Amino acid sequence: RGKNIPMDRKDALGSLETIRAILERSTRLTHIAPGGILASGMAAVGASIIGALLGIDPRRPAAFLVLWALVLAFALGAGVGLSARMARRRGEPFWGRKLRFVASGVLPSAVGAILVTAALIDAERVDLCPGTWMVSYGIAILSIGMVLDWEYRAAGWAFLVAGSLALFLLRGSPHLSMGIAFG
Repeated sequence: RGKNIPMDRKDALGSLETIRAILERSTRLTHIAPGGILASGMAAVGASIIGALLGIDPRRPAAFLVLWALVLAFALGAGVGLSARMARRRGEPFWGRKLRFVASGVLPSAVGAILVTAALIDAERVDLCPGTWMVSYGIAILSIGMVLDWEYRAAGWAFLVAGSLALFLLRGSPHLSMGIAFG
């Protein structure tokens, strides 16, 4: 049987701080790669410029949707690929409990955005897609906010504001609003 060894206040506070740090790491998604965020933002700005220069706008829905679908595919690929590499470097599992929580939290918003986009295409209101995508992305971020740092939660709210602006004030400037919000 072990002896009770008295612990002084400094040791106890040090132990509590260690426990707090371990708990924080176990509840926060820590391998979001900054490079993936940067690459995604650069792709959005590039697509905004290309779309504006080539006159690809919601009045040409097929071209507009293909352009932004390519940006989404690139952003997902860059984000997932670089985040997986970051997790591997840290010796952490990429597809762990936290990422499964994130995926299950983001999925309803993604499915909702796809369904609303399809309805907007059917109603010939593709001009409402950028704002809808921003609002959906903001909701997705906020739905998983408990495993993200405050900066991401603030970004979620910023996407809600940007989506509102895109839906009401910047509807005629889809590339500007997409470049600002996602870039």
